[in-house]
Amino acid sequence: MRRSSRLIMTAASICWLLGAGGLASAETTTVLWGPFPMPPATSEGPGDLEGISGTSGLASFVAGLLGAEVDIGPIPKPCSNCYITAVRPNMVDANGDTLNFNTGGMLHHVLVANIDEPDVFCRPGFSGAINLMGLFAGGNERFFAAGNERTHFTEQPGYGYRVDSGDDWVLVYHLMNMQPVARDFYFEIEFDHVSSGVEATRPMWVDFDQCDDSERDSPVGYSDVNKWQWKSDRSGYIRTIGGHVHDQGISIAWENVSRGSNIYTSVAGYAAGAGSAPVGPGSGTDAMHPTDYNIVGSDPLGLGSYMGHIADMTVGYPNGRIKKKNNMVTHTQYHHSQTPGEGEGDMGIMIASFDEDFCITDFWCF
Repeated sequence: MRRSSRLIMTAASICWLLGAGGLASAETTTVLWGPFPMPPATSEGPGDLEGISGTSGLASFVAGLLGAEVDIGPIPKPCSNCYITAVRPNMVDANGDTLNFNTGGMLHHVLVANIDEPDVFCRPGFSGAINLMGLFAGGNERFFAAGNERTHFTEQPGYGYRVDSGDDWVLVYHLMNMQPVARDFYFEIEFDHVSSGVEATRPMWVDFDQCDDSERDSPVGYSDVNKWQWKSDRSGYIRTIGGHVHDQGISIAWENVSRGSNIYTSVAGYAAGAGSAPVGPGSGTDAMHPTDYNIVGSDPLGLGSYMGHIADMTVGYPNGRIKKKNNMVTHTQYHHSQTPGEGEGDMGIMIASFDEDFCITDFWCF
């Protein structure tokens, strides 16, 4: 069965959230984005597809220069004039069956950006892929992403990501097909959302390769490298934050150096005895550098479907304070084996919801 990119389900009210504006009913909407025609695996490796979808006009031309191969048209949003309070990502085939390592599919990554809002870290320009997207698409606010671990991101109660009726979304993705036949892949994403009663937060994308392709090579053995630094141009609180690393990753943390505090450490999770777990410990020197990864005992998709690969990253609600001119630094821990290629294209990403004190414009804040 071939399905187009579309919204496929709206559930009834499932819960209540008490926010700044009072009691608001929350709904769950599942959207389906695709199809993405995957080439078959060959003796040289998996079928591989990278691209940018949902663009048009000049932005579409630039997306092609950046490597887009498939454009599925406008990306359906789960709601309009609403606030997203939770996201649960998945990847499925044309029959709606989940794709994971046990069925020969890998969601290497998917990034969702709002091209009608600016990214506070990556202003339009020519220095990196995200800057270019902002320059030619009008905006590049990166507000959600997932790797194959498909971590659920749930906002702290009382907060949500604002979706306006005129917002346009784009997808930046990398998918792999390990079966020797061509197949169609789809993103199947559940969104919880409310119409009112919560406070809008600004998404912050924290990346050790900020504003470019989010990838860096890590060395054999233990590493805490590729640290991205930022001098804050605004004040407020981090309400919700989670991370993403690859196999043999231990953790990623965001430190407020000026205040001598750790905003949050997102720790990787693997099944007991997982073959792709880190081969050695983290440094264990402080809260930003835990010694161990987490042992995961269950997963909504079935822990065995990951076949020993990374299966989880922790999400937290730190209410961490950032003041204007504070110096912020990321710490990403890996411990790689000597297997060739293990550390190639590593990622170290955190996605946070920021509750700003006061901003007159997107870039003029107190």
